[in-house]
Amino acid sequence: VLGFVAAGVLERDELGRFRLMPGMLATERFGVAPLRSGSTTVNHLCSRLRDGGLHVFDPLESQTDDEEGYRATLDDFGQLMSLAYQTVRRQRERLEARLLNDWLASPRPGSLIVDGSLRSEAPNTVGVVKSFTRQYVSGPEATALFGLAMGERSAAFEVHPSHGRHDPVIAWYQRLWSPDGKDPRHALVRVETSAAAPAGTVDEIASWLMDERAPRAANDARWPTLLYPIHYLENVLKQQLNADTRGWPG
Repeated sequence: VLGFVAAGVLERDELGRFRLMPGMLATERFGVAPLRSGSTTVNHLCSRLRDGGLHVFDPLESQTDDEEGYRATLDDFGQLMSLAYQTVRRQRERLEARLLNDWLASPRPGSLIVDGSLRSEAPNTVGVVKSFTRQYVSGPEATALFGLAMGERSAAFEVHPSHGRHDPVIAWYQRLWSPDGKDPRHALVRVETSAAAPAGTVDEIASWLMDERAPRAANDARWPTLLYPIHYLENVLKQQLNADTRGWPG
């Protein structure tokens, strides 16, 4: 697998228009292949990739001490591809974390919206989680959650992230659009901010996010939970990746 990942930070100019923050666009390409497959063809390909200046990651790195497990996974193509895509995702997350650290290292006015969960202690940042893969409330609180109307939010609560960090974040659920006639999870996002140095009060942040819905990213199937600035940045990054991969098959 050839991985192409990109990350960036947007800012607004004095007229409120989006633009890439100078020095805050990063792209990376690399290979992903089982380095101990024993295949002459795979080893030759990895050598050519390295000669071209690309790093090659082993998707089975976690099994380097389990020779039997390593060999068994080589025979399971579906699992091997799943691990390869997880490897690509980890590299993208690492790239995003590097840009976030660069942003934090230079004191800047205002706050930064992060696409996804906060993975580090980051003052003046707000994480917006678009996918509803984990439910943090149950019982009456869950009933109230799924009954939220557009613009309403749940009570705030503490979340202890599972990213090797012990510092909790303050989180809440928020409904961005009307759920009438939809799945009860429709347009629900989870919002996170630092417990140590919040970017603002919960109500202030919730209000900011409602403003960021417009214009609506109507041409994206994820529009109910996709803030427009994130949609805009994704398009910028896709254009960059398209330029980097021009001429590649598929």
